[in-house]
Amino acid sequence: GFSIGNKGYVGTGTSPTLRKDFWEYDPFINSWTQRTDFGGTARAFAVGFSIGSKGYIGTGSITGGANGCVADFWEWESDSNSLNYNIWIQKTSFPGLPRYGSVGFVIGQYGYIGTGQGTGNQHLGDFWEWDQAIDKKKKKAPFGGGPRIGAAGFALNGLGYIGAGNNGVHVKDLWSWNPTSNTWTQRLDF
Repeated sequence: GFSIGNKGYVGTGTSPTLRKDFWEYDPFINSWTQRTDFGGTARAFAVGFSIGSKGYIGTGSITGGANGCVADFWEWESDSNSLNYNIWIQKTSFPGLPRYGSVGFVIGQYGYIGTGQGTGNQHLGDFWEWDQAIDKKKKKAPFGGGPRIGAAGFALNGLGYIGAGNNGVHVKDLWSWNPTSNTWTQRLDF
C-alpha cells in the first residue's frame, strides 16, 4: 500500500489466492472505491510507495513463496487530469535480484527499496535508489543491519529507516540511512 494526498491505496496480496485488485480509501467519507487492477501478475509481498501523484508497486512473489520472486516495477497515476489516470504503466525492472518481503520508502523525488528474500530463501541486504524523473535505479551502500526479510521501512526528516524483520531469527534493531553521506547508523532497538 501507499498514500497519495489524503487517500490511501491498497492492492495485491493473498486472500486466500494471489490477488491483483487495487483499492482507494477516502477517510473523509469513509468509503472504498475499486480502481483498475494492478498491471502486473497477481502477487504477494510486493513493495509499494508513492512520489507526488504517482504510486509504485514492484517486486514480490507470484507464487506466494521464494520460488516465485519477481523484479518488475509498475507506476499508477492518481491525478484525474493526467492521460495516464487510473492505469498501470510498466517501468524499468528492479535491477537487484528478484525478491519478496522487501521494504520501501521515499525521500524527496527518490524511491528506495532494500532487503527481502530471493529465490532459494536467500536473505538479501542490498539497497537501491530509484530516480522517478529518469526511471533509473542505482545501488547504494548495503543495509547496515544485514540481510533480512519482512523488515519495516519509513522516511522521516530526510533520513530513511529500516528495522526489525527476520534474518533466520526475529530481530528488533533499527538503522537510519543518510542519503547525503550514503551511510547507515544503528539506532535504539525497537
